[in-house]
Parts: sequence; structure tokens; C-alpha cells
Amino acid sequence: MAAKKRDGKRAKDSEALSTVNNQIQEKAVELEKANNDMANLLNCTDIATVFLDAAFRIKLFTPAATRLFNLIATDVWTSP
Repeated sequence: MAAKKRDGKRAKDSEALSTVNNQIQEKAVELEKANNDMANLLNCTDIATVFLDAAFRIKLFTPAATRLFNLIATDVWTSP
């Protein structure tokens, strides 16, 4: 009887884990799409924009900002 309960619990746990994994995958796809949309928007704008973090390090910039501030890709801060 205990083995049957344990198997039932494992099946429920497996189903719950599968559901959570599917939800995470869906969120990851949504996030990737949003990031791609944002990158496309920023790459197409002619407005010089520089995004900074709380320590005023460059996180992102638009192509127009490269012309105005002479920024290059290595100017972007990446965490060590």
C-alpha cells in the first residue's frame, strides 16, 4: 500500500515539475522575443541613447550614440 502511495506521489511530482518546466520555457521564449524587439528598436532609432547601471557603467547604447560619443563595443560593462 505504501509503495502505491509513493508511486502516486512521484507521478504527481513529475507532472508538477513538467508543468513548471513548460511554464519556464514559455517565459524564456517570451523574454527572448521581447529582447529581440528591444534590440531591433534600439538599432533602428537615430536617437543617441546610453543605458547606465546604478554605478554609472555603460550597459547598452544605440548606434547613434557611437557617433556622438565615439563609443565602441568594449565600452559596455560586463560583470566579472
